[in-house]
Order: sequence, then structure tokens, then C-alpha cells
Amino acid sequence: MASIRSASKIAVLLPFALLLAICAIRILALDDFPLIDPSEGRYAEISREMAETNDYLVPHFEAGEPFWGKPPMYFWAASLSIELFGATEFAVRLPSTIFNLLTVLVVFLLALKAGAGKSAAYLTAIILLTSGLFYSLSGLALTDTAISFFTTLALATFYLSYRAEERYIRLLCSAILPLALASAILSKGLIAFMIVLPPILSFALIQPSLRERLKCAFYIGAQLLVAIAVSVPWHIMADRRSPGFLDYYLIGEHFNRFFQPGWKSLYGTAHSEAYGMIWVFLAIGFLPWTLVLLWQAYINRRSFSKVSFLRPEFAFVLTWALALPLAFSFTRGVMFPYVLPVMPAWALLCGHLLSRLEAGPASQWRIAPVWQRMSLVVPLAFFVASHFILPIVGMKRSQEFLSDTVRFLDTDKDARIVYLGSMPYSADFYSGGRAVNEPSVSHGSILSYLRNHGQEYFVIVPQDEISLKDFVRHGKLELVYRSPKQALFREPDLKDVPVHDFIATLPWSLRFINYIYNS
Repeated sequence: MASIRSASKIAVLLPFALLLAICAIRILALDDFPLIDPSEGRYAEISREMAETNDYLVPHFEAGEPFWGKPPMYFWAASLSIELFGATEFAVRLPSTIFNLLTVLVVFLLALKAGAGKSAAYLTAIILLTSGLFYSLSGLALTDTAISFFTTLALATFYLSYRAEERYIRLLCSAILPLALASAILSKGLIAFMIVLPPILSFALIQPSLRERLKCAFYIGAQLLVAIAVSVPWHIMADRRSPGFLDYYLIGEHFNRFFQPGWKSLYGTAHSEAYGMIWVFLAIGFLPWTLVLLWQAYINRRSFSKVSFLRPEFAFVLTWALALPLAFSFTRGVMFPYVLPVMPAWALLCGHLLSRLEAGPASQWRIAPVWQRMSLVVPLAFFVASHFILPIVGMKRSQEFLSDTVRFLDTDKDARIVYLGSMPYSADFYSGGRAVNEPSVSHGSILSYLRNHGQEYFVIVPQDEISLKDFVRHGKLELVYRSPKQALFREPDLKDVPVHDFIATLPWSLRFINYIYNS
């Protein structure tokens, strides 16, 4: 008897300990590599500006330059994190980690309340957390994690408001649902309706009686009105503060981005992929569990009769999993993170299928070995990548290294940092707002421009525009560092710290890259 109790405790504690270990690995990697431009650098700088100016109404890159591309939910969370922890990678990425961990918790509770046992609920949580895309985005400064959490919360509270046995849970869920939906709208816009409404409508249509269907329709209609009433005021106030916002945001970001391939937004050209590419993104993003699911489905293909496909619960989750990818199959303006909000549904389906098939005839691959073997694949791979691969990627797609070089060499912290050509978003973040972009200044007039401002200076130019070498040859500028895309020059008299002293402080991988590009 005692051995049975011990085995039961181990069966519960082992997956819980595994979840904690996986979360710890991800949190420890939050500041192991620099912010990647353009998206992370852009959102980090907007959040830093928000925290610095205490202007929480309209997101800004800097004074007089509003950002109209996204609502403010993630920026609110990241700016609060910056207030608590300072302007660091850890601070701007922490909200993503929290949003995704809360999503895992909601999915676990949903699976538990939907009738799955603790083992199946833990399995579902592990599948979601350790799927490749979900785990990777859990520590990147992106708005997709916010809408994924709030849409998952909205769908879970809708289901529990109907199915929970305890009255207080139904009332609590009914109160949370419109707030979650409004928060989803304030996270990434009207796409929240495309994620939330199809599964709710499928749940309503499959109800056994017309009375139940009408009751469900009336319930969700009332909740939608409350959500709209909560989210609309910010849109109105933002448009009054920054005229033109609503026109660009509602038309450009919600329609032109998806239905005009190559559409030129204010913040870059929209991605243009092949039709149906969203399914490839989903299959890759759900790895390694995509392979596990396909393998289990194949070897247990004769056991599918035991899976109840026509129950309202199953129709609810299945529609949640399929509606958004089906809609995005007919547009070319898609990106990898777009599949994130449906990954909780795929985890629920995968966990349900594996647990039901495990209860059936003997399987060639049992559940316990599945999560034991597969659940650490993505966390360990990401841990290695965050230490050895992503820092190298950051050399090309982040300004952290150049900003660190300037800070190390500029002991008085008062030199001017001038970007000729385009200035990446992370430059402002890492320089604390000291960097300035002067694309209109020609190489011929750069020296007079710098001297007129009466400050010591650093100059950063694209690698393909290094016509400043003549100035270097005549001793007017000193070449400090060459990265894969840019070159850093400084005023010859600014020699407080030798450059080689800074290079010596770098990790071996970055010293090697520095040697390759500067030899």
C-alpha cells in the first residue's frame, strides 16, 4: 500500500519538478543574448521611452514620433518591468515569460476542469511549454505572447463559465471573460476576435437544443459588448492625442498588412510568404511534439474510435486549433509568431490524444517515456543556442556590442553617438537615448557637423558606406571596430581607454568574430 502511495506521489511530483526546471532554464537565459532588431529593439525602446517619460497613452520611439503599429498592452507591462529592474534585456523580456507561463497555467487548469486527470493535465502543460516556438518566444520582447495569454484566458473562462460545477467559479469566469477579451484587443488588435469567436460559436452550434444555443449566443454577445466598451476608450484617446492613428491602425495594420503582399508600412515592408505557409510555421513551431503526435496517430490509428470527436468540448478545442491557420492560409502576410495563440489548443489536442490512446491497447511508445525523452529537447537546445549562437546573431542584428564599446571607451559618458544612414531601434535603447540619427549628413560635411556641436563624438556608419577611410588615413577619425554590418569610428583625441583593453574583456566567441572582421 505504501509503495502505491509513493508511486502516486512520484507520478505527480515528477512532472511538476520537470515544469519548474524547464521554466528555470528559460528564465536564466533572458539576458544571455542581446535584443534582436528590428522587433525586439523597437518594442524595447518604446517601453524604455514610456517608462522614462511616464506617457502611457500613446507609445513613442521618442518625443514627437508616435508608434501606431500596435496597441499598448505589452509596452505597459515592459515599462513597469523597466521601472522595477532597469532598462535591461531581462526587464523588457520578462513580461513575455510571465505571459507564456500564465498561459501554461491556464491550459493546465482548463485540461483539469475539462475532465482530464492530473497526469493528462501535466502532460498537456509540458507539451505546450516545451514546443519549439512557444518556448523560444517565452523570453523575447514581442506582443504575440500577450495576445496568446489573453485569448487563451478568454476561451478558458468562457468554457468554465458553462462547464464548471461550482457556482462561484462560473461567476468569476463570467467577470474575467470580457476583461480578458478587452486585454487581447489592447495587446494586438481586432485579430483577437478571429481567435476567440470561432471556437465559441462552434461550441454554441453543437449544443443539443435551440434554447441552449440561443442562451449561449446571448451570453457571448453581452460579453463582447462589455469587452468593446472597455477597449474603445483607449483607441479614441490615442487618436485625439495622435491624429491619424485610427485610420492607419485599423485599415493599414488590420487589412493592408494581410491582403497586400509587400505592403509598405511605416515600420518596414510586410512579409510576403506563399499561401498556406502558416501550416508550415505551425508544424515547425510545434516541434518536437509534431513528430510525437504524428507517430502516435500512426501506430494507434485503429484506436481513434475511442476518441470523441463530436463532443462540444472537442469541437471547441478543434475549432480553436484550426480557425486561425485556415484564415491565414489565404493571405501571404504571415510570420512565425502568428501561430502562437493556437498552440494552447494543439497542446490540448495532443495531450488528450496521447492520454486517451495510452488508456487503450498496448502502445509501442508510452506516455511517460514520451515526456521524459522529448520535454527537455527544446529547453536544452535553446540553452545552448542562447550561449553560443544567439550572441553571434546579436553581432549582426543588435547594437548592444557597439553601445558597450562606446560606454567602455567613453569614460566620461558624454560623447555624442552619431549614426550615418539608418539607425537600428536597439541603438536608442542601449545608449539610453544618447544616439542620434543623421542620415542627411554627407561624408564630406561630417567633420564640420560634429565640430559645430562641440562634443566628443563616435560615428557609426554602414559597412557598405565606409568612404570615411580617407579621414582615417589623415588622422581625422580613428577606426575602432568593424562589425558584420557597421563600422565604429571615434575622434582621434578621445583616447581615454585603449581599444584593445575593451576587446580583451569579450567572450572568446566574440573576440574571434572581432578578429575575423578587423584583421
